[in-house]
Amino acid sequence: MDLMFYLDPIYFYLKTTLYFFIYFLFTNKKQEFITDKEFITDKEFITDKEFITDKEFITGGQYLIPKSLYMCCKDKSILPSYVITNWTLLNPDYTIDIFDNLDCINFLKKAYGNKHVDIFNFIKDGPIKADFWRLCILNYYGGIYSDIDIEPIASLDTILNKYTSFLTVKRSMDYMFNPHFIASVKNNIILQLIIDKYISYYDNNVDYRYWRWSILNVGQAILNESIGYIIKEGFYKYSGGYCKIITENISFKDLLFNRYKAYNSYNNKNLFNTRYLTYNEYLHTY
Repeated sequence: MDLMFYLDPIYFYLKTTLYFFIYFLFTNKKQEFITDKEFITDKEFITDKEFITDKEFITGGQYLIPKSLYMCCKDKSILPSYVITNWTLLNPDYTIDIFDNLDCINFLKKAYGNKHVDIFNFIKDGPIKADFWRLCILNYYGGIYSDIDIEPIASLDTILNKYTSFLTVKRSMDYMFNPHFIASVKNNIILQLIIDKYISYYDNNVDYRYWRWSILNVGQAILNESIGYIIKEGFYKYSGGYCKIITENISFKDLLFNRYKAYNSYNNKNLFNTRYLTYNEYLHTY
């Protein structure tokens, strides 16, 4: 693995931090926080208490997001049994599907056509293939995507809400997302915009590098434009309905050197750990 694999994420985080510093320094855009009128986000922020009193979302009782969990790996035959078992025990009423590379290709060809297969095959690294595939399968079916190395702690019903049409994760830094966990209705505008950006990368022969083609880079600006530039944990209105944001808790130091310490929470409740201790993030064990 070359040196740029390790240097690129440092460059990416420094570049993103500088971008947001310049954005807020040279813009006078006011950002409204609904509950106390402080200007801290450019989208409406709604607390749980305020949100669930809205009769529009109390009626009906059905989850907008299908109860289907999708994950992918390079080789299902070496996948530890506890990966599926742990999700199943916590979520007995969810369907759980694991895709390997061939499964992903077959899905993309059937659902989208040859170009999406070509993009998937062009991408050299498994985790970046998964970045593209997760967008496509959720936009086609709706449901939940989780990175295969995530260790679940709480049930998916604990994480989701019946009135949410999109959910993803922000990092401890309030301007960065980490879409290692996404839940969405099908035909979601956010997912489609990121898919379109991948297609643009491919059509315009953008040089392939791991972090350049990562969803962390490709999707960051679209998520900011759709949801907000300063992101707090909670609910946001966006063009496709209501979005819920949960938090990945990790220091900048651990982000670079020990990501096994990262965990994901909402209202200070641990929902899942970013990675099993048994998973090698550099070799991508399975």
